[in-house]
Amino acid sequence: MPEPTPERPRDAGVRETEPAELGQYEGASLLANDARERLRADGFTDSQIERWAETYIAERSSGSADEFVAWIIEQENRA
Repeated sequence: MPEPTPERPRDAGVRETEPAELGQYEGASLLANDARERLRADGFTDSQIERWAETYIAERSSGSADEFVAWIIEQENRA
């Protein structure tokens, strides 16, 4: 699997979206925490991880850390 590039979604050409519901923020926070170690190892900052997680949850509602990282890579490869 290719490695994600450490950047914010908007820097990858992805429109940053915030969750519509309060519960989604909690889901984004949990997802960011689940993927944090992996993404930090790839060079992501906490802020970048959180923005990606918020955008992912706003668009997909839920998913695993592996699905989240794969989605980041997919989004970055589209740009």
